[in-house]
Amino acid sequence: GAIISSDKTTISIMTGNRCAHPVLISCANIDMDFLLKAVNHLFQLLALVPIPEYIHTNRNIRGVLENRLYHWCLDIVLNPLKIAARIGHLMSDPVGQVRRCHTPCAAAIVDTPESGLMACVGGGGKTSSVSTAIYTQFGDPFPHPRRTKAITLKTIEKLSRLCDPSDLEAYFPLAQKARTNGVDKPFWRDWALSEPCDFLTPEPLHHWHKMFWDHDIRWCISAVSARELDYRFSILQPRRGFRHFSGGISSLKQVTGKEHRDIQRYLVPVIAGAVTNTFLVAIRALMDFRYAGQAPRFNEVSCRRMELALHEFHEAKDEIIRLGARRSTGKAKAPLDNWFIPKLEFMQSVVRSIKANGAPRHWSADTTEHAHIEVVKDPARESNNQSYESQICRTLDRLDRCRRFQLITSMKDANVDFRLSPDEYDDDGDGMPCDEGDE
Repeated sequence: GAIISSDKTTISIMTGNRCAHPVLISCANIDMDFLLKAVNHLFQLLALVPIPEYIHTNRNIRGVLENRLYHWCLDIVLNPLKIAARIGHLMSDPVGQVRRCHTPCAAAIVDTPESGLMACVGGGGKTSSVSTAIYTQFGDPFPHPRRTKAITLKTIEKLSRLCDPSDLEAYFPLAQKARTNGVDKPFWRDWALSEPCDFLTPEPLHHWHKMFWDHDIRWCISAVSARELDYRFSILQPRRGFRHFSGGISSLKQVTGKEHRDIQRYLVPVIAGAVTNTFLVAIRALMDFRYAGQAPRFNEVSCRRMELALHEFHEAKDEIIRLGARRSTGKAKAPLDNWFIPKLEFMQSVVRSIKANGAPRHWSADTTEHAHIEVVKDPARESNNQSYESQICRTLDRLDRCRRFQLITSMKDANVDFRLSPDEYDDDGDGMPCDEGDE
């Protein structure tokens, strides 16, 4: 299986405003602990999908053009993988045995906007990319039916019969009503064994920890007050191995995923006594869900624990609305009485994804975000701010040659030989190993 990752990234340094979608690729049959170590360089740059500036006066039409270009580029770049997924391709394994391999899309490590872009759903985050739910159903305490490839392609086919996809001004209003983003040829339409609702896996960094900072913390600040919450964090006893927030947390800027995790360790005991018990239960239930989802392996008991934690939150979530803790992000910060949170609905598909694709931490963006620095930002800094693409490729080619040379010389010095010995081959002369039980 193939793992792809994409995230909009600024390439230019200091000035230039050059952005692109770096597409990274890796292999799904690599051990999770080995794959997640950035020093192993297992995510390689496959393409830089451009983000051009369109001259059309309608902003919606410009968005449709950008979405179609993204899928068109991925369709070209990933075509060899789609052919291999359909008919297979002969590849050699680490010990030199030739096998017929198929390459379906096992996972796409993306954040919430990119997930909607890949799933071809529109509405600016008002439609789920993995289920048939819309924004008014994001707060439902049960999972909605999956948004399969057949459902999306059937919707696009109906739109194509009603209007010519090339007539964007007439096509976009129809696509908007059908809750699609205007793409008429998704890149995964002919990728065998690849379902968007399956390969769009839960991503802990953005879907859990970023949600914690964007919502849970804001609810607690509204319920406790920023001054009181900062005071409670500041008087905590410093402890080795744990970060101490002596100045509080309400005014933190440029917070990374590491800070999100550090704050999660303290939040539940910090707000205890300052909020109602029901409010505390809701926050603790979400925290239980996130901590349980970071396990390296799962069984029926651990999956059931996550389902119970999510169910417990939905039973207590009305207390957050009652206290007026859920507020808008504008200057007025008006109280909200809805649960139009795409990442909250995404939680309903986590257990289903675990049973299909394994532990969510396998698909975390922590490694790919670091890979963007290694394969895009650092090579761009070594350029002259002109012709980024060719200079990035040249730098990556040099680094890869150096790593391969270092690997081979290290193996030579250590007398490591992965080739099979003559005794491990059969007598038929076909070069394939013979099992001990074969005659």
